[in-house]
Amino acid sequence: MLNTRSVPGRRVAIALFLSLSVAPAGAWATGPDGAHGGAANAAASTAVQPQANADSAMRSAQQPPKDRQQLREVRATDLIGANVRNPQQMSLGEIEDLIVDMKTGEVRYAILAFDPGILSGEKLWGVPTSELRMSDVGNTVIYDLDRERLERATLDRSSFDDDLVFDGKRVMNNLDAAYGLYQPSSGARAHRASDLVGENLVNRAGDGIGRLADLVIDMNRQRVHYAVLELDAGIASPERDVVVPLHALEQNLDDSALLLKIDDSKLD
Repeated sequence: MLNTRSVPGRRVAIALFLSLSVAPAGAWATGPDGAHGGAANAAASTAVQPQANADSAMRSAQQPPKDRQQLREVRATDLIGANVRNPQQMSLGEIEDLIVDMKTGEVRYAILAFDPGILSGEKLWGVPTSELRMSDVGNTVIYDLDRERLERATLDRSSFDDDLVFDGKRVMNNLDAAYGLYQPSSGARAHRASDLVGENLVNRAGDGIGRLADLVIDMNRQRVHYAVLELDAGIASPERDVVVPLHALEQNLDDSALLLKIDDSKLD
């Protein structure tokens, strides 16, 4: 399993997908606060578009309508391990992990580990990602600590860390109940982001084709905007990653790999 805190940054040639189709879109960009960003809401059809259409889609993505909420993209590997501070810049702890719903792409909760003396080091604490704000300086997240609300959203560290007993759906349900939020559908498939990043990829034939290198999260909407795939040589250039929507991936029944539902021949 890849250590999510040491995923190397790489040049990413972006291809946005609608449904299960593939089309070129844009390239990585860096926002004013240093977070990784990307082209947003580019138009794509069920087949690869001619270059002229692709260029037009890219220009549209770079100049979204004024009434459209701007994307606020951050890599999961940048969020995991990020320092958490209160509005007064006092260090509170760090983000231990994120809970991702593979069915909907939602990232409703970040799992925080607080510094000793602030809250118990034997516990982890679920915080809605909607309550987190990215700082303009460094890899820092701002959270206005609410002890009373947090007391209802505790997690046992040993259970959360243990692959054999972690139940993402149950964790999501419990946190929703603690915060008085809606309950997820019965088909929810909640996973730790740290388990997904670095997971092996297989195609429909069961052949290994690479790994999931990262998840790019839109913090404004609290959901995965797209998944970054690092494909083996021969499927795509070793110097080029590709991106797909999260719904293009499916957890295998034995949980040993992620199934890429797109024909990998279309990814080159």
